[in-house]
Formats: sequence, C-alpha cells, structure tokens
Amino acid sequence: MRAPCPPTAQPFGQVSTVRCAPADYTALAPHFAETFLAGDATGIRPVPRAAFLAMLPARAAAFARAGIGSPVLEHRRLHPLDDHYTLVYTRWRAPRTDGGTQQLMSSYLVHHRDGAAQIVVYLNHQGIGG
Repeated sequence: MRAPCPPTAQPFGQVSTVRCAPADYTALAPHFAETFLAGDATGIRPVPRAAFLAMLPARAAAFARAGIGSPVLEHRRLHPLDDHYTLVYTRWRAPRTDGGTQQLMSSYLVHHRDGAAQIVVYLNHQGIGG
C-alpha cells in the first residue's frame, strides 16, 4: 500500500484555502471530484463540484452573520484505507467576533489515481452552532 498524501500534498495542502477570498474558491476545484457526496446531520447527497464552489460565498456570509471568521485547518489525521483511498479527519478553528473560537470538524474520503488525489466524500460533523 502506498503512503498517504504528505501533509503539503493535494488536497490537504490546499483545502485550508477555504479561508480565501470568494474569487479564489475556484482554486479548490481540482481537489474535489466532478460530483462528490456531501453529508451532514440531515443526510448525504451527491453534489456537483460547480454547485459546491458556487455556494462557498454564501457559506462564508453565513459564517460572518454568525460571528465566525475564516476557518483555518488546525489538525488532520490521515488513515489510508487501501492503495486508492485515504480517510482524512480534520479539525478547523475559526475566530469568533466575541473573542472566542469556533471548532469545526470534517472528514473526507480522498481517492488517489494517476498521481492525483480528489475528495469524493465530504462529511461535516456539525453546523456553525455546533
């Protein structure tokens, strides 16, 4: 079995760019499959990559309305499942306007093929208020 993506390799060297300006969200495109599964407490559904990228500015605005700043990747744990898939657990931290911080947890299933890695499943473990 091959080693998981090194910490600076795609997609998790770049996933922290979710804190970038909306004009830069397209930089995330190569790191997500054309259609991937996205899940949260309400269930799981297929999401076209273009739709996901288009909703990121609204997500950033919802964070701002909730008093939450830009999340920064604080920790990740890579768990290779086989030669083709790695499960990645992540913890993000964002500043709050009240002076505190907001912790956000997500998991990703990453598919490796032909030297590239793409997120095929994205699980959000709690909402903004979690």
